[in-house]
Amino acid sequence: MKILFDKLNGCPLFSGIPEQELPELLDRLEAAVGVYEKNTTIFWEGGRADTVGIVLSGGVHIVQEDCWGNRSVIARIDAPQPFGEACAFAGVDCFPASVIAESRSEILLISVQKMLDTLGDDPRIIQNILRLIAGKNLLLKEKIEYLSIRTTKEKLMAYLVAQAKAQGSRRFTIPFDRQALADYLGVERSAMSAELGKLRAEGKINFKRNYFEILCL
Repeated sequence: MKILFDKLNGCPLFSGIPEQELPELLDRLEAAVGVYEKNTTIFWEGGRADTVGIVLSGGVHIVQEDCWGNRSVIARIDAPQPFGEACAFAGVDCFPASVIAESRSEILLISVQKMLDTLGDDPRIIQNILRLIAGKNLLLKEKIEYLSIRTTKEKLMAYLVAQAKAQGSRRFTIPFDRQALADYLGVERSAMSAELGKLRAEGKINFKRNYFEILCL
């Protein structure tokens, strides 16, 4: 149990709640831990939105697919961040996107109904939820900005410059592999890889796997 509490340290959902209060709170929430292998679907798009997840280890992708099978990665969620909480408090019946394990991941699952029942007893969780939803709205706004950019090259540079600024360094790692990055930016992987090669040849960036260096700032 102590290991579980250590993994929850820093989870924004439980911000301001002392560790000694967590065992009783998790019991009231009927929390349970599940382990999911890479590419396993945790929540299905269209599935019943009756559970909130918290990443304890690994990471997940929030994914949507259109009727032609084109996949779009909405976001990547790392430990110890939650997912599905916006659906819980928006009162929607079904998940608008799928949640897929990006790697072998340990997930804490919480009953939405139990969380709603608990809110009246603990205003701290309400405040934490509001902060979470506000933060994810900002991330969605950022995603929309990338999608509104016309060319693959411009999308790439906008994303990489934003990552450099967010991490405070010209050298940084990104949370996506090539396919996931292409899905996130809404571009073809082959076209994106070609543009990455051109940007490197032009002396604007350098990279190896998910490590990047911007040379032109």
